[in-house]
Amino acid sequence: MTMPTVWKVRVENWLEAIGDLVRRPVMELPTEFAVTNDFLTPARADRLRYRPIRIGRKWGRKWQYGWFRCNVKIPRAPKGKGFVLTGDTDTESVVFVKGRPVGALNRYHKELDVSRLAGGADALKVLIETYAGHGPTPSRKPYVLP
Repeated sequence: MTMPTVWKVRVENWLEAIGDLVRRPVMELPTEFAVTNDFLTPARADRLRYRPIRIGRKWGRKWQYGWFRCNVKIPRAPKGKGFVLTGDTDTESVVFVKGRPVGALNRYHKELDVSRLAGGADALKVLIETYAGHGPTPSRKPYVLP
């Protein structure tokens, strides 16, 4: 049995409201970004020319990759608590810590549990590779949505 769209939207709204009740923002991470047309490894991406970026700023053109980086020291989590990295994106993003992939953020996965990285003495270098998209896919068939 499939769920009607109106109920899917209601369930999504309820889940978001519940999440707001159980999560508390700890900090906004100061982030830098760089764009490129090339598919890069994290080591090569770290050598790009980065500039500061704020939430809501538009970046990148079709077919470009955005690299976002920040350094963060995740404190030891209180007992029964954890930390999540959140990202509100409709595109595909891969999260790297110390040059190794640790997870992904996208339209359906807007948070990444980083509790297992918490409590270290050193600041962690976080790199996030995000695809800017390629715009709508045109179609000559009127019954196929882009």
